[in-house]
Amino acid sequence: MPSRRLAILSLLCLFSTTASGSDFVESQCTSGVYLFDHKACHLLNNIPKIDESGQRNQMSFVKVTTEEDKKCEKSFTEVVNGMLHLCIVALILTTLQGVVSANIKFRECPKHSTESLSIAILHNGAAGIRSYDWPNSMTLPDGEPRFGNCGFKIKSASNQNVAIFFTSAQFQYHTSLLDGSVNTNNRSNVPTLPVTHRKVHFETRKPQYDVKTHYHWSGFEAIVGAYDNENMCPFESDAVVEVDDSAPRVIASQWYFDDDSATLPQRKCQWTFAPKSGYKLKIAFSVFIINATDESVRLYDDANPVFNLGGAEELPSRVFYTEKNFRIEYDRSARMSDPLSTRFLAVISAFSLDVKPETSEYCTANTTVTLTDDRTLTNYNVTQLLKPYGNSQECNFYVNSVPGKEVQFSVSTVDIEDCCDSLTIETPSATVNFSNPKNDDSNAVYSTVGAEVATIRWKSDGNYGRAGFRIHAEVLDCKCSGEKVINLNKNNSNVYISPSSTLYYCPGMDCQWTLSAPENTILILELNVYLRSQCFSNTNGFGDSLEIFDGTTTYKPQCVFDQPAPRPFYKKNLSINFESSDKRVTNQDENGHFDIKASYVDLVSLRSKNTVRFFNDSADSVLFRTSALVEQFSSVTFTLSKELSSKKLQLYPMSMDASLSFIDNVLIMDGDLSHVASSTSIYDLLYNTTVARPITSTTGSITLVLPYTSSIRHSGAMFLKVYDDSRDCSEANSVFNAPPDGDTFQTTYTAKSQNSKLLVCPLMILSLPGSFGDALNLRINSIQGTDKSVKVLPGTEHNVIPFYEVSRNNLSMFNNTSLYGDLFTILVPVGATIHFSIKMTTVVADRNVAGNTHSMGIFMTPNYPNGDASKQNIAERSLQIISLSSYDSQIDDRFKVKFDINGKLSSASSLDVHVDSKLFFRTANVDSVRLSFVSPYARQVTFRYKGPEGEKGFFVRYEVIPKPGDRPVIGSANDTAPTIAPKPNAAAVLSSAGTVVVIMAMFILVI
Repeated sequence: MPSRRLAILSLLCLFSTTASGSDFVESQCTSGVYLFDHKACHLLNNIPKIDESGQRNQMSFVKVTTEEDKKCEKSFTEVVNGMLHLCIVALILTTLQGVVSANIKFRECPKHSTESLSIAILHNGAAGIRSYDWPNSMTLPDGEPRFGNCGFKIKSASNQNVAIFFTSAQFQYHTSLLDGSVNTNNRSNVPTLPVTHRKVHFETRKPQYDVKTHYHWSGFEAIVGAYDNENMCPFESDAVVEVDDSAPRVIASQWYFDDDSATLPQRKCQWTFAPKSGYKLKIAFSVFIINATDESVRLYDDANPVFNLGGAEELPSRVFYTEKNFRIEYDRSARMSDPLSTRFLAVISAFSLDVKPETSEYCTANTTVTLTDDRTLTNYNVTQLLKPYGNSQECNFYVNSVPGKEVQFSVSTVDIEDCCDSLTIETPSATVNFSNPKNDDSNAVYSTVGAEVATIRWKSDGNYGRAGFRIHAEVLDCKCSGEKVINLNKNNSNVYISPSSTLYYCPGMDCQWTLSAPENTILILELNVYLRSQCFSNTNGFGDSLEIFDGTTTYKPQCVFDQPAPRPFYKKNLSINFESSDKRVTNQDENGHFDIKASYVDLVSLRSKNTVRFFNDSADSVLFRTSALVEQFSSVTFTLSKELSSKKLQLYPMSMDASLSFIDNVLIMDGDLSHVASSTSIYDLLYNTTVARPITSTTGSITLVLPYTSSIRHSGAMFLKVYDDSRDCSEANSVFNAPPDGDTFQTTYTAKSQNSKLLVCPLMILSLPGSFGDALNLRINSIQGTDKSVKVLPGTEHNVIPFYEVSRNNLSMFNNTSLYGDLFTILVPVGATIHFSIKMTTVVADRNVAGNTHSMGIFMTPNYPNGDASKQNIAERSLQIISLSSYDSQIDDRFKVKFDINGKLSSASSLDVHVDSKLFFRTANVDSVRLSFVSPYARQVTFRYKGPEGEKGFFVRYEVIPKPGDRPVIGSANDTAPTIAPKPNAAAVLSSAGTVVVIMAMFILVI
């Protein structure tokens, strides 16, 4: 052992002074001292200062500041100089032997400290740092720090640059530059921290855990070095460095990894490491990416080549072991310090060959398990969760089950030193190595069926443990559950149907159930369906099917999100069939399950919550929203009066923009609560293409029943009307509603009638309350097959004044007409075809229209002709028709406006018409008004309305007529004001200014 003796001698030459000298340094030099430049004596890097806790730390030097410290420094320097010649002799002898055994000392951050630990690194020196209670976890399983945060302030004692390299770490940190995390399992990023002004200052912070990292170990170990520039690789040495099991070493391609601002000169770097006798040496590459074609890294095991890699070649392994020595050679090219380009970092450590494998009660050599229930397989020591798993640990699990069972294995946690420890799972269909981070997918599933065996193998090496692994084995029941024939009755009024007694069902299942309920009852199915891969995965290749057949219609629910929660049936018998394919899931999101709750309610019991509403006229209609049904099993019955017994009652479902899982899936029955001819639901009317729409009652009555209530509801809408063949052309395709999401709906309608006496066919357009907007934009794009006009009317009456009449000649004038209200009728001449589009839009309080073109339009109150007395807020709206060139005095671009006023105004409302700046017309408190006016030529005409939002109101149909030709303006037009011929019971005042003031109506205009 001559080399070891010489190394010891070289250290003793520095530490073995007189007792008085040593005591003086410890007791009097309280601040510590700087040492002289020690480039001539390599081992001076390892001279320790004895700190207040009695622990030696060769790096904890701070500046001398006091006079006493300066005297202390002088005395200590004299002692050291007296021993210098011994140091030089020892250094020469040690170098001749070629082995350096002095270790880097490590400091842990103090527990419960409010300040970071300060460390100053000697010139070209190095220090080691660790989290408190190393190697145990800093944090509890819930992420709370055990003894507060851990922090370090690190700088160079001689104003050099500093760099920090983590040997083993998993933690989240805070610095003045950023917050981040370090994980030495990350194969892309060199585990280091940003440097600010030649300092490293960081503090740990509470981890932000997710499900995947909840049980992870947290801690760190690092080596910090001081350097001048990149002329040498980090910790480069020609000597053989002996590695102790308590003090690892690191090597790296460069010092600086923050960005690409540092210049790296060309360099041939070399490191050689050896273990102590009885120890194994380990080199683990945290990161190894050599992109440069002119760079290479070579590893030798006792002069035997292990690899020679460069130019994007990959390592054969990330870890190598030897009982002899490792030499690493690196040929670096001249380049910039790009942290995303060529880079590597390796950790060199040692552990004893005489280590007994550590086991826990859950991880023994070999375990065979036959599962019938769920189980978690782990190497955790459940009584000591804060400790890392044991060194040299090894265990194997052999897991199977029994016929009729499937076992799904999924990873709850994998937190291992993935460079060096090994965890694999082997099934008949897959072999997965979890040391590869690509396989670290907590959603992945590996399955076996029956007696098939899954083998889980685990092995750790001699150091650097972390939290470990937890693999969850979930046992699925593959036998169809429950009774196959289910009869609901008073003693068995609620049942649950599911394919399996476990949460998820298996591949290859085939199940059937028959369900029946008593006569005159509503059978209600509450569906909770997630067929495999249909709800959360982008794949749909499983081919599983669930079918519900009521004797007439087959329903195929696949996912709860595309189905209403309750599904009502007025049927006595249902058959339910389920099949799953043989394909196995590979991801937890692909798992499927469903359960169906079946119950029933007697129709007789619903009468106390039933309301009856009659239709007494062919023009009667109702836009019904299901939110009007409040209580569970509340209902409303719409029925034709005796006078309409020869007519038919129809129901049209309105399209909705709502989550289907919360839709009010109202049961729609043809009949009343005493007699039901057939039934369906609002969901099926909207989305089941096999169900005819609309419903035309065969009984003269339609009943709507709310089978289910919840805290989240989306109201549906239905339009009920009378079908009268003396005014209606067809039982279908005569009612449309604008899409509630604001999209444009467009279609073509051809007026065909079986009744030869009909001249026009009514087409009804609805806008739903609470939709995307509060106005309806109606555009008739084309008219074919007739020269007659198409009329647009308010409401459902055919003999009212139309909003407007449009023909092929004036089609373009009504291209962008917005109407307010819920219901409109278009009368299309028989034989004509129109193409139209409708869209919900927003009421514009103040609208401008250009007066330079010939156009027509509508200005109206919000609810004409159907008032809503509940809306009492006063609203103001205006329409301004204005010349685009109104400020150009050289062009006569005036226009006149023809307008008709139809409707009524309450005592709280008014309508003013201004021509330029003068009041031309005013009216208020009119029960029935029908007036026609022509304004003088002007550059601006303004209609202004003020009144309650809920009044029935009026509409103004206007036509803008530009003045023919362009000529210089001579003066104001002297057009004749309208002449009014009132009826005997009405009066009007014509002011000298040409203003018409209407006091009450009716009026007849004479032009």
